[in-house]
Amino acid sequence: MEEVITYEQKQQISIDKKPQRYSGLDFFKFICAFLVVCIHIRIPHVGYWVVAIARVAVPFFFMVTGFFFPMNFNKEKQKRQLKKVLILTLFANVLYIVVKIIIEAISGGLGLFLAETFTLDNLIKFLVFNDPFAGAHNWYLNALLYALVLLFVITKFVNIKKIYFLIPVLLVANMALQVLGEVFPDTILGSNLLIRNFLFMGLPFILLGNYLRAKQFNIKKLPLIIGVFAFLILTVLEKMFFNRVFNFHDFELWFSSIFFAISLFLFALKIDNNNKVYLFVSKCGRDYSSIIYVIHTLIIFGIAAVLEIINVDIINKTYEYAGTFIVFFASLVVAYLYVLIIKAIKTKKELKKNDTPKG
Repeated sequence: MEEVITYEQKQQISIDKKPQRYSGLDFFKFICAFLVVCIHIRIPHVGYWVVAIARVAVPFFFMVTGFFFPMNFNKEKQKRQLKKVLILTLFANVLYIVVKIIIEAISGGLGLFLAETFTLDNLIKFLVFNDPFAGAHNWYLNALLYALVLLFVITKFVNIKKIYFLIPVLLVANMALQVLGEVFPDTILGSNLLIRNFLFMGLPFILLGNYLRAKQFNIKKLPLIIGVFAFLILTVLEKMFFNRVFNFHDFELWFSSIFFAISLFLFALKIDNNNKVYLFVSKCGRDYSSIIYVIHTLIIFGIAAVLEIINVDIINKTYEYAGTFIVFFASLVVAYLYVLIIKAIKTKKELKKNDTPKG
């Protein structure tokens, strides 16, 4: 009689295996890091279309985390992952608060900044809705941390497969809240705080990434490629429809973006290549995409400040047309240096530890 392998055993076997590096996910993490930059500094003439496509980036990042996060077993692995996310989240939030304080101190507006920023209302927004005190894009990291902590606790008592039903429930709620926000813009429903948080963005996509790993769908590349381009086009058309027919603003998440993210994710799982360019991009996605996400808005501000000081017309024009690529490249360089420094510090600590005589 054939032995039946339970869901829990399949998950345990998957987790206990030697970790597999999915280079396709790393490749598209790098692409998605670029798309995030495109949202905050738009490419001239095509920015309208690119921003619609770029909305796939954050869901993709959440899904990658869910794909690799062991939900039901090995709490030690979960704790290590949580620690990494916690450190990055604290770093990002503190970095932007410190930079903002320095800027306001130089400009003479520090007192007003502190009085307006560190209020009870903003503290509640930070604690409940993941809204950062500074560096608005850091909501993603705050939401990621919250969602992972929530799942860490939940999966102590409930099997992960029992909460997969939340994926469509939370995504439908997300879309409904966005529409209601456009209909009632002057109410709390009009705030993106209800959308950009752990509950309606982080949790469903992290669960979705975990679900895709558990199911291990075996779909050929061609249908996935067709799906990627079909949902990419539908995302742009959806944006055009709601913008022009209903005069809606940009959504944080388009309905078609959900299926765009799923098809892109499944396609990423399928690809692998020994091409040097592919391997380089995958390495960059693996090592630098998180830091690019954190640092890029600081780079945007820094370059803008420098351009305002020097005020050279040809440089301003160049930045106007190539700013997205300049910011992305500068962010990549900073990320590279950051990782280099962190590795050097870790190596020094290891050497010091090994050189210490054991008593």
